[in-house]
Amino acid sequence: MGVIVKHIMVRVSILMLLMVISVPVGQSTLPSARRCGTGDILQIIAWFLLFYALWSIGLLIELFFLHKKGHISKRNCNLVLVLLPPVYQFFRWIFDIMINS
Repeated sequence: MGVIVKHIMVRVSILMLLMVISVPVGQSTLPSARRCGTGDILQIIAWFLLFYALWSIGLLIELFFLHKKGHISKRNCNLVLVLLPPVYQFFRWIFDIMINS
């Protein structure tokens, strides 16, 4: 059980690091005269989504190799880590539509 928790914590900490990195990367791509407004957050969100996609692809590649090695529980953890945020956002979107209509 401890190995699985360590496996999950390493992957989540990498995602959190990528979230932190997306802020200065997003800010650095904007001109210095245009550093206030909605363009800032949209740029940061775009970079975060790019980093999230790369993180997900990396986990899917690792998932394949973990399956080959026979580490089934680590493979399943990677699959849950990849699928949980998009599924959560989808259900949150559906719930929001149901509440506001």
